[in-house]
Amino acid sequence: TFAVSSDIMVSPQERWPQAKFDQAIAAIEILRLVLSLLKRTRNYDTIGFTTLCQGLCKCAEVARNAQRRSAELDGSHATTFTSQDDADLRRAEFEYMKTLGTSFARCTQEYLILALLRLRTARGNPNSGESLSSFDDFRHKLGSTLDASRIERDGIGCLGMLHDSADEVTFSMTIVKEIRNELR
Repeated sequence: TFAVSSDIMVSPQERWPQAKFDQAIAAIEILRLVLSLLKRTRNYDTIGFTTLCQGLCKCAEVARNAQRRSAELDGSHATTFTSQDDADLRRAEFEYMKTLGTSFARCTQEYLILALLRLRTARGNPNSGESLSSFDDFRHKLGSTLDASRIERDGIGCLGMLHDSADEVTFSMTIVKEIRNELR
């Protein structure tokens, strides 16, 4: 079992077995695939405004917390462990945190893209079934979500752990800037 920081999803005393990490990684990858499918099939309006904002905020938060925990674990390489098993557990937990965090980071990117597409679709199509007050509420919530997620200030957690991280970071910041432009 692996210790998981309270910043992730459980109390510091609780330990996650390998199967729980595997389930969490599989679940977030499925969510990412669903979001990608919505994007590719141009069914942006099937995801509600509030759901989109909540998903964006939560994915960004978990990615940031996984990055924090990964940094803690990576910094522990200088620590003297009481046994080889402790060191192996730390390395394994680091790898799980990295995988989980990068999956949440990619999911955050999908939410950002969907938010931008949803904004543009709702703005350009007054007959989309969304009321003007609902659209204005979405604009306000999305602006607040970007503020709360601190993506512009801190970036997307764990995105820097990807092989193509510089491109991913640039792409994500471009999407955030486009969203901000649409919110004006």
